[in-house]
Amino acid sequence: MTEPAPINLTLPHATSLLAQWLGGKVRCHAITALKGGICSPVFRLEFDRPPHSAVVKLQDAGEDDPLPRERQRLDYLHEHTRLPCPHVYLQDDSRAIVPYSFLLMECLPGVNLGAAQLRPDQRQVVERELAEALLELHSHRGRAFGDIEGKSTVSKWTDLFLPDLEEGKQDMVEFLLPSELVELDRAVALAEEALSTSGEPTLIHNDVWAGNIMVHERGDGWHLSGLLDPIGLKYAEVEKELAYLQAFETVGAAFFDAYTSHRPLREGFKFRRLFYWLETYMVHVWLGFGAEFRDRVVETSRQVVAMSRA
Repeated sequence: MTEPAPINLTLPHATSLLAQWLGGKVRCHAITALKGGICSPVFRLEFDRPPHSAVVKLQDAGEDDPLPRERQRLDYLHEHTRLPCPHVYLQDDSRAIVPYSFLLMECLPGVNLGAAQLRPDQRQVVERELAEALLELHSHRGRAFGDIEGKSTVSKWTDLFLPDLEEGKQDMVEFLLPSELVELDRAVALAEEALSTSGEPTLIHNDVWAGNIMVHERGDGWHLSGLLDPIGLKYAEVEKELAYLQAFETVGAAFFDAYTSHRPLREGFKFRRLFYWLETYMVHVWLGFGAEFRDRVVETSRQVVAMSRA
């Protein structure tokens, strides 16, 4: 099987899509490839008209094109919430302007949290601002669990989450040893009872990690710029979002102190979060992120079983 040709953005193509958005002549003088775009190559464009910079994502897929979905979710956030995230400038999948589907959007100031070199006190400020932003996002509730369009929703959280957990378990057959699969099966079997009670359907970003958190430095220090890539935006159990933040140690005590002072965690969160970690780690194994996540699946399975017996 041959690898698909890499997607590259030429200066004429960049100029064409900028001119389409701005409605007139523009000179694009710099194109910088950005790191972090797993599914779609991302470029920062610099040009000679306000706002002078923008970010574009390119996609060469057909039916699986995620960019219209991302545009819809960014628009939804701006219409319904105050979560800081990029504004969409232009999205087009006709390939009439450039030979790719593209999403052109606001370039948030700064760098992602993973690239920022912050002192502990600076990071605490950012974490508290992130807590405020997510508290606002999590104040939005839905009538059911599921997608924001309301087309695929369920009244019970386990009806939405458990199939994902089960699918992840089936995907691990080719990655884990037989004894490890037995332990994973034991852990997954405990999920239905552990997650049988849930909070209300809550709007979550669903992919808050360091690469999707933009921060910038001002005269008074470092601050949150906004969140990127809300492709998984949905109404879910809020603990899934909070567990994800801990799965990669994206935040620490400063975040949770600020968050829980307004919205305390439900009793038993430390056990329930293991099931969300398990699902997250299995997805990363399936995506090919390496042995580290395979080991995390095994260790988390063991933790679930051990805690259930305690």
